[in-house]
Amino acid sequence: DVPRLELFARQPTEGWTSIGNGIDGRDIKESIEELLIDNMQQELTLKQIERQDKVDNAIYHLVNDLTPSRYLADELEWDISWISEIRGQIQDILIECLEVKSEEVDNFKMEFYPYLELDDWEMMG
Repeated sequence: DVPRLELFARQPTEGWTSIGNGIDGRDIKESIEELLIDNMQQELTLKQIERQDKVDNAIYHLVNDLTPSRYLADELEWDISWISEIRGQIQDILIECLEVKSEEVDNFKMEFYPYLELDDWEMMG
């Protein structure tokens, strides 16, 4: 028994994940993206999700702590776009400073901030 996916479906098929504008009227790319996100959330372990939260929260609090108070009326608004940009820079700096061997870079990145690879699906964007 393996998962089955029907693309461009006009009607649901029992035992299959069926996506297509005939089913819900949405663009196929939106449906595929939603399906990928759902699967990604199911594949990360609780420990990996906790690690992601730890890294993102540490960056958020660090930036708030280091920003001179006269520039902040309150804490900066949580924004994953700048948090992820800083995360990438920190990761690159650590790889360089720790002299992580090229064959270990992918493992280091996965341990630093667990992620799922989308491979060819990223090309669809």
